[in-house]
Amino acid sequence: MNLESGHYFSTRNIGALVWACIEQGAAVDAISGVIVNRYQIEKIDADRALAKFVGELLQHGLVREAVDGENTRPATLDDATGWPATWSAPQVEVYTDMEDLLLLDPIHDVSDAGWPMPLPDQPAA
Repeated sequence: MNLESGHYFSTRNIGALVWACIEQGAAVDAISGVIVNRYQIEKIDADRALAKFVGELLQHGLVREAVDGENTRPATLDDATGWPATWSAPQVEVYTDMEDLLLLDPIHDVSDAGWPMPLPDQPAA
């Protein structure tokens, strides 16, 4: 969920597994290698699918680019269970149906210290 936009998200196909690799700090190129080895597809196809998927994650503020190797490590999910038997490119699904309601949440009216610290110009609840 992106609390600034009020959008929430889901992934399809191998999206959750790619997300798990990203959470572990794996570089996109390493994730591509895992996909190529697992599904025996062309590297260019894996790279295109990942570029689109990661681009959408970046666009929606769900991930950020690492700075020169910051927190990156080899993808270790080659042997993870849960990989589908057949290749299908990862997809991001965006839901905006609750945007207005989510943006009304008072968690948006807090200082950098977080909840329950209100912004300086607002009274405490």
